[in-house]
Order: sequence, then C-alpha cells, then structure tokens
Amino acid sequence: DCTASPIVDRPVSKEFENVLLDDLQLVTTLGMGGFGRVELVQLLKDKTNTFALKCLKKKHIVETRQQEHIF
Repeated sequence: DCTASPIVDRPVSKEFENVLLDDLQLVTTLGMGGFGRVELVQLLKDKTNTFALKCLKKKHIVETRQQEHIF
C-alpha cells in the first residue's frame, strides 16, 4: 500500500499541488520491481486526469541503505 511522501523532484503544477492519496482511484498496476510497483491512478473528481504513482517499500529501501538514491 502506498503512503504519502513530501519529497518532490520537480515543480508540481498549481492545479495538482494539493492532491492527496485519498483523492486518487487505482486503475491498474503498470509494473513491479524489486523496490515496489507503479500504479495507474486517476483523480476521483476528474477521471480524465491520470497519473503514474510510484509505490516504494520503505522497509526494503532502509534495509539496503538506498535512501540517498530515492527522490
């Protein structure tokens, strides 16, 4: 399951800067990897806006000391 993280590696459009995980609906899983998965999600209020949401396993990242490489 995904949890919110305040880290953003590029500017967010003003239109989407206050979007919360609760504002999104899972559509499907796009891919899986060793550190987590990528989900296709859409806004509940406007289903024409879709995003790829990267869900990382924090425990695995910490155990392998990869925190510096995650952004």
